[in-house]
Amino acid sequence: MNKQKISKLLYWIPVALFLTGWALLFFGTFIFKAHGADDYYNEKEIKSAETVRIAAYYPKTDLIYVFYETGKYVNVYDTYGDFKWAFHIPYYPSGHPDIRFSEGKLYYVHNDGYVVDALGGQLIETLGWEQARDMILEKEPEADVINSTLLKVEYEHPDGSTSIIVSKSSFIMILCPPVGMCIAGLGAVPLFIRTVAVEVRKKKNKRKALIKKHDKTRSE
Repeated sequence: MNKQKISKLLYWIPVALFLTGWALLFFGTFIFKAHGADDYYNEKEIKSAETVRIAAYYPKTDLIYVFYETGKYVNVYDTYGDFKWAFHIPYYPSGHPDIRFSEGKLYYVHNDGYVVDALGGQLIETLGWEQARDMILEKEPEADVINSTLLKVEYEHPDGSTSIIVSKSSFIMILCPPVGMCIAGLGAVPLFIRTVAVEVRKKKNKRKALIKKHDKTRSE
């Protein structure tokens, strides 16, 4: 393989990585959105490729609450994995929400505070962030965190049997927006270095040409 072919290969591989990364980022951002969700209570399961952040079991309702990475919604199931209801907040900044279960209610603090009926999923009241934050600090937590990973939630029954509550394909990890950003970055860095090197080489060649021209003029 000659130098010209190697040079082309070293150019097109970063280009391919850069374009692939942006494609994954665009597609991943789209599928990780909760499409078709209503604000607040939803009687249908909210579906997206978003990974699980935490899952909790609340003994007072005998339900399991699955919260996702951006914190913008929660899907609720019984202990055998049958969907019951979902709750979606209308606006969410970056970061994770503060969550507390107490007195049969779900306190969901994310920019604003939402007090939700933990059994039926209906919005009870909306509070300002500071008021909601102070309120949940006063409440004793009553829910238990249960076994979960980014892609799977399981519940172990008192008799030792296990029910799968949520299970996602490992393929979606490739489509996480940060993965696309990393792949695009892997392509962008060598492309940037190559561009700088080409510009430096052009300036050197131009300088050499000027020196050569100057020397030629002096010799004449």
